[in-house]
Amino acid sequence: MIRWAALVVIASIGIVGCEGSSLDWRDSVSRKVEQGNRHFAEGRLDEALASYRDAQIDAPTAPEVHLNIGEVLYRQRKYQDAEEAFAAAEATGDSRLRALAAYNAGNSQFRQQKLDKAAESFQRALEMDPNDMDAKFNLELVQRLLNQAAQRASGDQKGDPQRATVSEWAQRRARQAETLAQQGKYLEADQLMQRTIEAEPAAAARFGDFAGRLSDLANVFKER
Repeated sequence: MIRWAALVVIASIGIVGCEGSSLDWRDSVSRKVEQGNRHFAEGRLDEALASYRDAQIDAPTAPEVHLNIGEVLYRQRKYQDAEEAFAAAEATGDSRLRALAAYNAGNSQFRQQKLDKAAESFQRALEMDPNDMDAKFNLELVQRLLNQAAQRASGDQKGDPQRATVSEWAQRRARQAETLAQQGKYLEADQLMQRTIEAEPAAAARFGDFAGRLSDLANVFKER
């Protein structure tokens, strides 16, 4: 489910993007966000969105405003627009807001059946907040759906069955790890593959040898 952050905006909006600005300007943004929060709480989504858009004019880079806009758009089932708003929030927010934005982006992508992208978003949220059990649950759910889709697509799974059940998301992660290894970044590559296999156990059958070599290299360079 989506996580709403509108109620925390007022506490933090005053210090976002305010360098060189007047107190009145900060108060103006806060008033608009507070008004949007009231509309949101009352279920008046169009009015809430209008208030947040007004705040965005004064604070175009404030991640909280992007996040709230995304939340309204999600509630309105405008999932593509919501995804874009959450991406903007993730690009400019602090670690807490970035984790929240990534989680909500994953929900927006899930609603659009963008399962590979949703998996990546939930993985990012989990990496920023390893204790986020909701992100972990959603990631596992999406991975199960991806694996089931791969199995259906493979039919009777002629040839290599393990290759058929590995998601495109895991394959991309393995390619990223390979690139890191080629750059000599063995520790990063090892961590990436370990997280991938943890999220999608089926990937171990296909990439286990590769992951094992990365672990050996990572241990060697860790000792130096």
